[in-house]
Amino acid sequence: KAMVLWRKYGIFVIIICIAIVAGTAGRVGWREYKAAQRAEESSRYVIAARLLEKGETAAAIASFQSLGAEANTGYAVIAKFQAAAARVDTGDKAGAVTEYDRLAADDGIDPIFRGLAKLQAVMLLIDNGAAADLNRRIAELLSPESHWRYSSLEMQAVLKLRDGDVAGARA
Repeated sequence: KAMVLWRKYGIFVIIICIAIVAGTAGRVGWREYKAAQRAEESSRYVIAARLLEKGETAAAIASFQSLGAEANTGYAVIAKFQAAAARVDTGDKAGAVTEYDRLAADDGIDPIFRGLAKLQAVMLLIDNGAAADLNRRIAELLSPESHWRYSSLEMQAVLKLRDGDVAGARA
């Protein structure tokens, strides 16, 4: 009886076993590939950060931008923010604002990071930026659903204080 069952269903048992082994191998292979990819991107990020620590800002910015353009993990967003922050360190506020604006306009990243980029741009421009431009930028972050609402309210108060509206800043 067992032999009859084996002849009738044996091929299916073999196919199921092969499918299980192949599926497991594929899953493990994919996991290892993703881990290797994260490790490589992490290594590139550390190298760029060390360049920044050594004062090689131009090389660090180039490394962060390269990683930001090529990475497939969260390191892409972090590297883009680091590239913008490094520009601030070099005194290139306009370039940093451009980088933050680019991040803010990127629909491919999480809205919380886009809002952070908008807020960072406002913080760079708050001292001497045009009031109309700053009010427009801040208004985008003031919605009740915004994660950055309270920080934006603070920037709005700083702007009003800068422009001499003490009562408006306190309100």
